[in-house]
Amino acid sequence: MKNQRMKTQLVGWLCLLAFTGLEAIAAEVSLNPGFKTDPLKLAGVAGGRVNMAQLSGGVSGKCRGFAQEQPNFVLNLSQNLMLDLLVYSPELNSDTTMLIKGENGLVICADDEYQARHPQLTRRRFGRGVYQVWVGSGDPQKSVNFTLSLSEFGQK
Repeated sequence: MKNQRMKTQLVGWLCLLAFTGLEAIAAEVSLNPGFKTDPLKLAGVAGGRVNMAQLSGGVSGKCRGFAQEQPNFVLNLSQNLMLDLLVYSPELNSDTTMLIKGENGLVICADDEYQARHPQLTRRRFGRGVYQVWVGSGDPQKSVNFTLSLSEFGQK
């Protein structure tokens, strides 16, 4: 329990240090069923010069936007989890997108599912394993502050 709180606090600090020069550092988050801080909110900066369709391996036509080569977050799931992932930004004209890649070959892209504006994966079952999460910007010249909200329940 204490370790989980320390990990959550560490994630917050890692998110603040997300950029060193031009290279992004992926913040690692470990999740177990029934995680206490629900929704867990992680801050980051979206954007970069790499086309997200390229990052996806060309698997999904829905992968739009531009991101750094490294993911924003790496999720370590110790067990199967039903998760709702929502990206939102306080910036009014932001255009964010999301890409998730799992070690099991899973590739999911999201764009404008929540209020026709923000990327969201609603109550999706994720198997035990490691998942990389990129948040992109619609413009390769623009960085966007965002929050990734993770919950075991539907978010509105």
